[in-house]
Amino acid sequence: EALADPDDANGDGISGRVGRDAQGRMGRLRRKADRNNLEGMVSGGLLVALGITTPQHPDERVFSVDALPAGADPAPDPEEDQATIDIIEDYLRFLGVPPRNMPTDPAELARVAVGEKRFVEVGCAACHVPTLTTGPRPVAALDRKPVPLYSDLLLHDMGPAGANICSAAATPSEFRTEILMGIATRVVFMHDAKAPSLWEAIAQHGGEGAASVDAFNALPELERHALVAFLLTL
Repeated sequence: EALADPDDANGDGISGRVGRDAQGRMGRLRRKADRNNLEGMVSGGLLVALGITTPQHPDERVFSVDALPAGADPAPDPEEDQATIDIIEDYLRFLGVPPRNMPTDPAELARVAVGEKRFVEVGCAACHVPTLTTGPRPVAALDRKPVPLYSDLLLHDMGPAGANICSAAATPSEFRTEILMGIATRVVFMHDAKAPSLWEAIAQHGGEGAASVDAFNALPELERHALVAFLLTL
């Protein structure tokens, strides 16, 4: 909430806003920041992605036909119980922060340091905030811990070119800032996985990200490569 600036009061061209779930609670999960907790992520994902019913979603959803043919799914609903939901939720909650992929060569380390500075200077860090801190939690492993998310978890307008997902909580072109933590392990990028490289992902930033793209493109070539080299350490 402290990072949100929905009316761009500071005039920097960035107007991130807090996403909300269907109950009006602060959302921070999923591409549209429209989920408030992991239980909703797990139960919704099981249903929509895998077709598995849960206590939260006990009814089958059919997308390609009007109804399932008789006898096509004889398993009683819900197909998974709450204990399974809880176990999956705990697994996700306690996933550790991936280690940084730092080079050992001094020259490469210096290049990464330059790239990190340029990442901040061209404005990437205005949305991809390097570190957020968890709130008070009864579990010590989660209690007020700094996490290198490289995200503000807010909704930002990415421009009309990327407007392809509907949500009651956000406009078609609004997306939660992608978490860059662990990005070096990915092979496709952006919310729609249409960017085959980090270079292309940077280029696809429109809307509130357009000024940063222009600043990135204005950097000397070696400094652009240094910025990408920095991202590949995350």
